[in-house]
Amino acid sequence: MVELGSKNIESSNSGEKREAMPAPVYYVESPTDKTVLVGIDVEVVERGDEKYVTWHDTAHERMMKAVEIQQKDDYFAFRRDNGNEYFFEPMTCNIYNEKVKDKLNGGDFENDAALIEAFRRSIED
Repeated sequence: MVELGSKNIESSNSGEKREAMPAPVYYVESPTDKTVLVGIDVEVVERGDEKYVTWHDTAHERMMKAVEIQQKDDYFAFRRDNGNEYFFEPMTCNIYNEKVKDKLNGGDFENDAALIEAFRRSIED
């Protein structure tokens, strides 16, 4: 993996910078945190010298301070100061059917676009 670049970072009035990750929905894995599964609208937020990773899951918004961030293409990973690591892989129907569907008691989708749209709608409600 490579260091996270600075593309697509926007400044807000508060001096905060945000960078949206390239995929709209991710499958999220962590060897130590079993509460993660889906990441929707993932962003890296810079506040001064500190970086945070934010995302929506199917229930609420998450924000975690990151001490190391790496990105390559659409794949993304970060490490917290407590050592927990999180790995983000773009969500597809194959990943959903193999790793997510049973844990969410989810439905079936015809294609990746329908799956992504359903997850994106879930955070609008």
